[in-house]
Amino acid sequence: MSVARLPLAPRALPAEVVAAARARDVADETLGLVEEVSAWVPGLDAAARTALGLLVLALEEARASGSTRLALPRLDAELARLGLDAAARAPAVALASALPEAPPAAMTSLFGKPGDYKPFVVDGDRASGAHLYAHRDWALEERLARRLAAHVRAGAPALATIDDAVAGAAPPGRPFDAEQTAALRAALERPLAVITGGPGTGKTALLVGIVRALCALGLAPDEIALAAPTGRAANRIAESLRAGFEAGDVPEPRTLHRLLGYRGGHAAGRAAEYRHHENYPLPHRAVLVDEASMIDLELMERLARAVAPGTRLVLLGDADQLPSVAAGAVFRELGTLDALTLRLVGSHRQDPSAPAGASVLAAARA
Repeated sequence: MSVARLPLAPRALPAEVVAAARARDVADETLGLVEEVSAWVPGLDAAARTALGLLVLALEEARASGSTRLALPRLDAELARLGLDAAARAPAVALASALPEAPPAAMTSLFGKPGDYKPFVVDGDRASGAHLYAHRDWALEERLARRLAAHVRAGAPALATIDDAVAGAAPPGRPFDAEQTAALRAALERPLAVITGGPGTGKTALLVGIVRALCALGLAPDEIALAAPTGRAANRIAESLRAGFEAGDVPEPRTLHRLLGYRGGHAAGRAAEYRHHENYPLPHRAVLVDEASMIDLELMERLARAVAPGTRLVLLGDADQLPSVAAGAVFRELGTLDALTLRLVGSHRQDPSAPAGASVLAAARA
């Protein structure tokens, strides 16, 4: 939801508001979108147009920070952060307060409830704390939630007895600890496993161990997909695999876009296309994705659509690091679900019993 142009004469926001927004590095395309939305409702008076503009501005700033939604009770604080005084914020705050019950009559074409086909969705009520979404973000979240829930319900075909594979998965001389072993078992047994841990908690060694275990259980290398959001991260996986396998074929790590068969995109003036989707799913029996905290809502929804029922999907990353570039901190949200998530806490780089190690770990936690 963006627009590349900014009208020469702003209509929705007073000049002093535009100046305050620019002083705080609000992007011109965000201000342009505010103007675009204001033109969707002709005939609004100046106060209503400014209130609408400020609401859209706050939503886009929330999206720019990685969220898919704006908490309406926080609108006043968000606008204050942009440097607007109480008088300038008041009309937008009043509009936000009214939206959970009903939008003003002049704006009913813009705002709807979940399931309505309107540009903006208001989810929740005033008592529980409503959120404002762009319709596209709300629809993506709903589709992703349904896809992942269906994937978990479908389960995954049982592999052979996994005890021997688990025992042989760790690198020689460096056995997995209890946390890594539990995460490894979850990756082998569950249709969806979310594995999160900070730096030095053994995620890379675990990823290689999962591949070793899957190969020991009879999966061919081309039945295992390895991916990461960036080429650099994919190359790091390849280096770890070369160090972790003595010989033989290993899966080729790829970027997530390459794995899904990305073709074209918005820059070419058309919608993004992907070769793999629910009607032509990925052919793999296991899909492992590293640095999953960097995956935004749209790309995660595309991944979920492309993974066939019965395929093991393993997402690894650090929920407290490397947020997604676009809107949607999906990995962080999934990491709050105890039924899906395995957490690696113990450090394999620092000794917590040593003063130096303890101080580094304390700084990292802070």
